[in-house]
Amino acid sequence: MKRKINLLIVGTAARSQSLIGELVKMPDVDIAALSDLLPDRMEKAAKIITDAGHAEPVRHADYRSLLDLKGLDAVIAAGSWDSHIPVCLDAMKAGLYAASEVGCASSLDECRELVRTSENTGKPCMMLENCCYGKDEMMIGRMIREGLFGEIVSAGCGYQHDLRVLARQPHPYRMMQNLRRCGDLYLTHGLGPVCQWLGINRGNRILSVVSMSSKSRGFESWIREHLPEDDPRREYRFANGDVTDTLIRCANGETIRIRHTITLPAPYSRHNELYGTGGVYSEDCKGISLDSGTGPQTWTPIEKFYRKYSDPLWKKFERSGKQSGHGGMDYLVLRAFIEAVKQQKPTPISVYDTALWMAVSVLSEQSVLLGSSPVVMPDFTGGKWIHPSV
Repeated sequence: MKRKINLLIVGTAARSQSLIGELVKMPDVDIAALSDLLPDRMEKAAKIITDAGHAEPVRHADYRSLLDLKGLDAVIAAGSWDSHIPVCLDAMKAGLYAASEVGCASSLDECRELVRTSENTGKPCMMLENCCYGKDEMMIGRMIREGLFGEIVSAGCGYQHDLRVLARQPHPYRMMQNLRRCGDLYLTHGLGPVCQWLGINRGNRILSVVSMSSKSRGFESWIREHLPEDDPRREYRFANGDVTDTLIRCANGETIRIRHTITLPAPYSRHNELYGTGGVYSEDCKGISLDSGTGPQTWTPIEKFYRKYSDPLWKKFERSGKQSGHGGMDYLVLRAFIEAVKQQKPTPISVYDTALWMAVSVLSEQSVLLGSSPVVMPDFTGGKWIHPSV
């Protein structure tokens, strides 16, 4: 096992700088190189590294020129969504572990290529979906495995976040996705944990996707109210609806419901829900209702279950006293990737998971274009999903 690993970070905007802030605290990690098309962002990221007492990283606008850097072990793709898959493909072809920040895909073909490249090179590719390491999400997973919810029949999730301020950003790649595309373009924060709860790619799989999107008014209304009269963005007309609802059918009979809304004045929620024959969980109700056998069902605050059912990984993290972004999720997902690289083992979120979660956004867009018709999900595992240990 390697004592210390060397990373290349591709993309150094705000989210990447947050990840770098976590990584520089880890004594077994060196950020050897950075790449970004904008030099000022790269310099800010480099300063985080040197201020933490680490050596100054090599920097270059073209990440491909850094892939043969001596001693490099892994690459983290943390730039715009449309850069994630190309960066991961090039990393694996260079014999390196690859990790992708969250985001959507543009086509099924690039998802297939991600899987083929990982299989051909033997190098893993892991989506850094931090919500898979959320305290509540991991506890619900443990309670499912221990049978407290009985047989699972349905789950829900989503992404509700007022992001209208994206229209004001100088490099609004995320807003531009919503300008040109219509579907659920940001769903892995909810879908990732739900897929883990339902054993997707491990004895279960997604069969089909149906999506419907509302009219689009949120971004345009906000822009008219907040941007100057002469701002060209006032002429934007957005393709993506303000609310997109998606339904998924699974091989084992479960359904998944997903809601996406980022352009309305709604409080943050991932809308996590779970329905089983023995109990129900609701993030928005902040509670769990286990079958009492008698009388009306009531919500028990989720905090009541932490002591007995919190995942051991979370208990260990809380005992450590470490501080981390998003309440600890950022640290835990990064550590999961780092440990896999150090031990040269498969990543806990596999390339099949990564490709599948990205592909749901593509199928959502296709379903909307087809008048909300069901669209079949390819089997990226080539039949391996049938075995729980994929």
